[in-house]
Amino acid sequence: MKAADSCLNLVHSLAHGSFLSFCLDYFAQLQEVISVIGQGPVATNVSLSTVFGCPMQGEVEADEVLGWVDRFANLGVRGITLCDTTGMAYPSQVRELSKAFIDRPVSRTGATGPIRSVYVRDPDLNLIEIAEQL
Repeated sequence: MKAADSCLNLVHSLAHGSFLSFCLDYFAQLQEVISVIGQGPVATNVSLSTVFGCPMQGEVEADEVLGWVDRFANLGVRGITLCDTTGMAYPSQVRELSKAFIDRPVSRTGATGPIRSVYVRDPDLNLIEIAEQL
């Protein structure tokens, strides 16, 4: 686990429909890994693939993607990446899902306990997190 000393990048394939039970089993396994890694100084990032479409299942609903984002955020992961691993995304879809991802409050664990965060852009388009301790 030498690579875990500096960073851990977990890749989670977003499954849906008939793959839901597989997905939940896989999430349970990742949850165990994240809980162990989270006890140390390792930044945990999760990449969700096929969030803009699956070649076998078709379009993925934004609510489903955001549900997976919430599951991982509640585990305390430091970063979540939305990926177009199939090349199916189109510009307006990326814009709408990104906006939904950024614009909603997220409850998660901060450095001193539970927090709720919202994200906004400054005039230079930098992403700013505003958090309140719960």
